[in-house]
Amino acid sequence: LQSELDFHSVNIKSSSSRWLLVTAAGNRDDTQKLRELGFKGYLAMPFTASQLRLLVQLLMVEGVPENNYWFITKHWVKEHQRQISESTESSNEKSSTETDSASSELTQLKELELNGKRLLLVEDNKVNQMVIGEYIKRTGAECEIANNGIEALEKVRQNHYDLVLMDMQMPEMDGIEATKILRKDYSDSELPIVALTANVLEEDRNLCKSIGMNDHLSKPIVIKEMIRVFQQFVKAA
Repeated sequence: LQSELDFHSVNIKSSSSRWLLVTAAGNRDDTQKLRELGFKGYLAMPFTASQLRLLVQLLMVEGVPENNYWFITKHWVKEHQRQISESTESSNEKSSTETDSASSELTQLKELELNGKRLLLVEDNKVNQMVIGEYIKRTGAECEIANNGIEALEKVRQNHYDLVLMDMQMPEMDGIEATKILRKDYSDSELPIVALTANVLEEDRNLCKSIGMNDHLSKPIVIKEMIRVFQQFVKAA
């Protein structure tokens, strides 16, 4: 960023406000720099009014985690717009190809017929809770929510779950620590745990395996990958 030194003159990290950079020159390489400076996201121009509105809603939503990993970009907003539209069967106009594809995937979720199955979604982001939770409910399965690793431990000790979808990065206790604790009492066949992560690097996948996770799903969620996971760890159980 050309104006990085100017940002240092304002103590953004100590501010109680959530800072968003609107820029005509943003690129993917800026994400880490902006995160380190204390920004919660950046929006590259041009952008639509609906994208800006959704981004502001996400920044202001109650319960948004205050950690170094949470960061919003234009791509992130676009993906969530698409997912929310699909999950609520929006009446917005789409091309016939997009409509057919989304309809087919949603139909496949219903065809899994996971009635009677119980899934635990461990996720601190409210939008992700809504979108992923809607996908789970479409299968007929019951979806329960835990906002962090501590809540997940409590719920697993009190209830039986056919699958746990575990976010890797959360406040209070992250998914890595929670999984390590759960694996002391439950094998990977007794309690399948699938990671939810925005990181898709090989080292991240290896980390998931090393702590006992059965598989991983990248965020934003790809429905066909979610179907694969459900077929392998829930449908076949």
